[in-house]
Amino acid sequence: MKKLIPLLPLGLLFTACQTTPPAPQPTDPAIVQITGKVSSGTGTGTIELRDGVSAGAATLSSASIAADGSFTLPLPTPDKLAGSLVSADTVLGQLGCEGTLTSGTPGTRAFGFAELQATRSGATMQVMTLSTDLNLLPPHLAFTGHAWVYTDQATTLKGELDCTKLINSPDTISRLTVSVDTRTRAGWNVLKLSGRTSGVSLPTSASASASVVQDVPGSNWRTVNDIARGITTLSAQVK
Repeated sequence: MKKLIPLLPLGLLFTACQTTPPAPQPTDPAIVQITGKVSSGTGTGTIELRDGVSAGAATLSSASIAADGSFTLPLPTPDKLAGSLVSADTVLGQLGCEGTLTSGTPGTRAFGFAELQATRSGATMQVMTLSTDLNLLPPHLAFTGHAWVYTDQATTLKGELDCTKLINSPDTISRLTVSVDTRTRAGWNVLKLSGRTSGVSLPTSASASASVVQDVPGSNWRTVNDIARGITTLSAQVK
């Protein structure tokens, strides 16, 4: 018989009990930068937002990474994004999600990302924000992640997508279904993904909801391999 243990956050990005940021208000300041910390790797370096992950992808924004991993990355302005915009109903395809959303404002153009490219001490890696925690009633892994979405006008986005490739860790999360029902402001928006796995034995399927929230300063960025190791460690706590 398996022995269940208490909740173990293990120092990952956030805890499951953290308060959800409120929905953005029209009077909120515009989101113009990402302040965060790269916890994967060591040393100083650079962090970049690129138009894709291929070797020839254009750099849309870049910033320095301090020795402790901290950085402040300016988000690209509309003129910098002009050649990268897609229809809002397919914008999450830029994150690796499959499927089509319904955009409430026809003709809305958009750009989205969930990964940045970090180089520290000469080592280049793709990093993203994703936290995981072990919950026991019933046993499952809860997780929170963030993506950034630019829309050239306010719109609603609704639909269900297969975002398995967003995490891209088939040995831990075999399938990720994301339900989107939210409204964007014109400009940059932070999209929060909140979900849970169907169990703790790996690999496991997972489902999540996605909605726009207020800015999230202090985000923690890690490689997919580091995230997968954290998930595996949590799963192993239920014995």
